[in-house]
Amino acid sequence: MKITKSQLQQIIKEELEKIRTGNTQAVTEDTFHHEEEHDDEDEDHLEKIRREINFHIDMLKKQHDRAEGRHEEREDD
Repeated sequence: MKITKSQLQQIIKEELEKIRTGNTQAVTEDTFHHEEEHDDEDEDHLEKIRREINFHIDMLKKQHDRAEGRHEEREDD
């Protein structure tokens, strides 16, 4: 599986849009408890993005290794 530059840009754009539209409400001071909950949610969300990006990086590495292996096999023939 290969992720293109445009797909990665689209993911980032969508995430930024979620953040932007989520902040259109009136600004109020959160209690410590609510602030902590938001921080936990943000951390979980960013961890999910990290896992997805790492998955795509791993897939690209595997694809590269397979292509390199096929290239080496051709040189041996």
